[in-house]
Amino acid sequence: EGTSSVGAGVWGGARMTSDARLSTSYCLDSTTNTSVVDAYDFVGWLPTSEVIEDLVDDYPDAKVILLESVVTEWFDTIQTFASKAAALGDACGCASGATRSTSSECGDATYHYCDVYPCVWRRAFGSETPDADEWKLNYIERVREIKLAVPQNRLLVIPMTAASVGHATAVRTAKAIADFLDISDDSTAFAEAYPFIQRDLVGSALGAYARA
Repeated sequence: EGTSSVGAGVWGGARMTSDARLSTSYCLDSTTNTSVVDAYDFVGWLPTSEVIEDLVDDYPDAKVILLESVVTEWFDTIQTFASKAAALGDACGCASGATRSTSSECGDATYHYCDVYPCVWRRAFGSETPDADEWKLNYIERVREIKLAVPQNRLLVIPMTAASVGHATAVRTAKAIADFLDISDDSTAFAEAYPFIQRDLVGSALGAYARA
């Protein structure tokens, strides 16, 4: 369901799909229905990080890659996403008392953007509008909770930075991921072919996943 595309030059090669069902269940149901991600090999972005415990319990073979950023760099990035989400929320009529837009960018027959916005942001960070102190503290605490909740043999923590990284670092990171996920018979060759670099997390590279 949702839209899908194959991104050229994406990390490792993958199909990217937009699917709002996990977000909708997270916001509207008393218990998040994790079965909606059954068809996917990988899920990311909000609210995945907020339901990690449920996903780990419901999918005993699943593994978690935690991309841990320096909190100040994370906040700089998340503000941009929050601004875009707020702009779409305004356009879709998500403000209290506003009329919901029927535009296709605001949803389809299965959901409306206002079903998930600003709910996801409020639940994840405490507010829909970025608050530096509150959001940073919530990020730090959530990272700590995930590290405690996920069994160590099912968790790989990848330190992230906004700074440029060299080829050797990108290859080492790719090899660590390939070994962790057992996605290649030759993880060294795989890593050389698909070095994991920061730009792969912006736009369509490691963003080539099921965005739930």
